Amino acid sequence: MTRFGNYAVISDVSSTDKHLIILCGNFPFGFGEPFLEVEFTYLKKYFRKITICTTSLRDGHTEAHFEIPEDVQLINLNPEISLTGKVLAMFRLFTDEEIRDEMHVIRTSYHSHVTWGKMKTMLVTKLRALKLKASLEILLNESDGDTYLYSYWADDAALAIAYLKRNRPQVTAFCRVHGWDLYFERSAHYYLPFRKLIFNGLDAVFPISENGRNYLLSHFDTIINRGRGRATQKEESIRFASSHLSSPRILSRAACEISKRFAISFSSFLHHAKSHEGREGNEGSQKGSNTSATQEGNEGHLNYIQK
Repeated sequence: MTRFGNYAVISDVSSTDKHLIILCGNFPFGFGEPFLEVEFTYLKKYFRKITICTTSLRDGHTEAHFEIPEDVQLINLNPEISLTGKVLAMFRLFTDEEIRDEMHVIRTSYHSHVTWGKMKTMLVTKLRALKLKASLEILLNESDGDTYLYSYWADDAALAIAYLKRNRPQVTAFCRVHGWDLYFERSAHYYLPFRKLIFNGLDAVFPISENGRNYLLSHFDTIINRGRGRATQKEESIRFASSHLSSPRILSRAACEISKRFAISFSSFLHHAKSHEGREGNEGSQKGSNTSATQEGNEGHLNYIQK
């Protein structure tokens, strides 16, 4: 790593003992996440093992529409909550500290009203995230080496890995943001839940466009309470503001040519994570949390599609 003032030029990264867990909707069985197929060209260079966890795969829809390497593990996670589970969790709207804080964010940061639609959205999102977290705990217990959690969307899965990061600070967790998972204008209630928890709980956030990055920073500036960085291309390397890994990164890939933008920004992030992992160690691994799977009554389950 070579430093130029407040920036650092980053080179390549080894794939030794690195396990990447990707959470997505239904790739490779659906058509909504085609960019993941292109990313595998680069991901295979950086990770010894890759696991794809689908969260929206319908029963029987297991015909692949995209090619993936044969050694990639495929697991289906089902985060659906039964009607009974939703009804029994209604008390959370009045007792859950995170939900109460989210209501406060809606009123003070978004300058909006707390409607019944928004309350239902945040409740179901949290229940789904906790169920995903419980399943991912099983997968992480089976994983060895350095683990990286990558949510393709800033949704329930991103919240789940933010929860995991609390009790497992040694893992690296990040997500992408696209359109429907970023812009309030595209949501039914002009609202997307738990942006504060997601953006501050992850190590990095990757908007897919410069417009997305600008929207994120302008609309959520008051709830993002740590440092930021931006990735840009420079002589096949990356440079971005250097700071502690505990600060979330807002890394726009729009400035990089399309065939290289993921490889460049992702390579730089892995290097930066590695340089700071010694500072975190296992600190906070025993921290208490109100998101315990046993407390929530959520049982983790892994449905293997391809081992």
